[in-house]
Amino acid sequence: MNLDRLHSALEELDSVRAGVDSMLASRPQGGVFEGTDPEGVITAEVDAAGDLLRLVPASDWIKRVPDGQLASAVTAAHDAARAAVMRQWAQNDTEQRRATPSFDGTPDRLADDEVTEAQRLIRQFERGEASLTDLNEQVLNQQRENDIARAALDRPDAETSFESPSGWFSARSSGRRLTALDYHRSQIMLVGPDEIGAELVAVMHRIKSEHDRRRRSIAGDTR
Repeated sequence: MNLDRLHSALEELDSVRAGVDSMLASRPQGGVFEGTDPEGVITAEVDAAGDLLRLVPASDWIKRVPDGQLASAVTAAHDAARAAVMRQWAQNDTEQRRATPSFDGTPDRLADDEVTEAQRLIRQFERGEASLTDLNEQVLNQQRENDIARAALDRPDAETSFESPSGWFSARSSGRRLTALDYHRSQIMLVGPDEIGAELVAVMHRIKSEHDRRRRSIAGDTR
């Protein structure tokens, strides 16, 4: 392989690695992200990984949420908060790319001793290939995760019904989605928004836990 081809190959490797590094480095590392349902009745807060931290209902949520629509409001708020994480990730990536000087297409000046330079480039190329091998392994692992997810989708989810920890809500879920959420008005009227929010978070965490358990079971079946 001549030096020009080595330089060209290295440029391609550097471009791929730079893109991956930029994306990974741009992922939000902290903070709390908010989202609300379209009516502004429920506010959800998630961390940088998209995991639910809080659900805060408006003080007059009982009057504003039509019968049978509480589950939709909670789900919409949660989805909006997770979307805020993705928007921040995309914004970080865009800003980082703008701040990174772009390659001008001019290859590095060759050393006087072209044999030494060729050896250096070959070692650099081999390191780049090793990095791409690692990246390929990550992609394959993600593909396996996607296969598990598709297998889960192919198996109809039995709807699960359960009561919230304090018995204020009766919930139904299918997979990772909250499908119905009813409340016992006589009990709900005695507690404030913070307590209600904590109870709703417990409901969502249980749904996620059951979903993750089912995925682990499916993963064991597909291996």
